[in-house]
Amino acid sequence: MNAALKNLIHLQELVLQFENASHAPVLRKQIDSLRAKLPEDVLRRFDHVGEHRRVSVAPLTASGACGICHIKLPPADVLRIRGSTHTLPICPLCGGFLYMAATIEEAKETTEVAP
Repeated sequence: MNAALKNLIHLQELVLQFENASHAPVLRKQIDSLRAKLPEDVLRRFDHVGEHRRVSVAPLTASGACGICHIKLPPADVLRIRGSTHTLPICPLCGGFLYMAATIEEAKETTEVAP
């Protein structure tokens, strides 16, 4: 799986935890560390989509719908996302980052959480 996608998934988890956390300084440090690893254009899209929707990164559903805007994607886009290993797949409708549902398990297994 793409390292940037792993970092985006983990970053989103931390941001969602940060919203309701009492241990915010620790999470803020982890969030800042992950943001430093991502390209500026990726962060801009992550922040922009997050401003308009609760999440910026979501799985592509089994039916081929975006996990963010819930709109069913055209078959060509679904195939492009399923076959994507070196790029960050983006929903052509809402602009959010998409990944295959199995990818989240890979990310959890390989993402290191800094104390």
